[in-house]
Amino acid sequence: MNSIKIRLNQFQFIHKLICSLFLFVIGYAYFFAQLNLQLNTRIADENAKGLASIKDIVFTYHGDRTKTKLGMKINGSMRKHLPTESDKLAIEKWIAQGRTEEGYQEIEPIFAENCVRCHPYDERPDYPLETYEEVYASAEPDKGMSVGQLARLSHFHAFGMGIFSMLLALVFSFSSFRLSIRVICCVLPFVAMLTDITSWWLTKLVSPFFAYTVLVGGGLMGLAITILIFGSLYDMWLRKTEG
Repeated sequence: MNSIKIRLNQFQFIHKLICSLFLFVIGYAYFFAQLNLQLNTRIADENAKGLASIKDIVFTYHGDRTKTKLGMKINGSMRKHLPTESDKLAIEKWIAQGRTEEGYQEIEPIFAENCVRCHPYDERPDYPLETYEEVYASAEPDKGMSVGQLARLSHFHAFGMGIFSMLLALVFSFSSFRLSIRVICCVLPFVAMLTDITSWWLTKLVSPFFAYTVLVGGGLMGLAITILIFGSLYDMWLRKTEG
């Protein structure tokens, strides 16, 4: 029994139009996804310009274990609230020497006089700095995105990327390219998605080395989307109908 083969270039005009608009919208959305990536990826070097780097990916997921949130704040946005340079240096010395409770007794007056009024432990415990335990926690080495944040990000991306990858692959599967090409191109976005998201976790929990595979996964996804969109449009509008 002969199977019926329907190709994109054989679709009726209305179906071609719907598919083309869908492909355009996915490409449009992907452009803004990349813009968001460049604008909101944590920047390792605040003076750096250009595309997000491997170091930026490491800082986003793994963090910079040589720095602490407290240390960055007293050298950044909170520096103006410390009246003297010696106060800042005293806090940095306490962090460098292991954040001991004994050492905290020497710098506790600095927090009491300059920090607690804006960082109390009340109904909104954003970054409380009233006790040794609270200040100790604020001076933890920077570990990048939390596990909870990464789980939420992975959840949204896996669902979203899985759905649009399936739809793009489905459209491309009706193209006139050889079966082997269609199979490879349709599988590629799923491989890219799994590589990308898994690499976030490996970068976070195992080693900063996996920031390179984050880059590979992202590159594969960009390649897959480009092939599926432009390959489908070419086959739909420019390739002549056989027979």
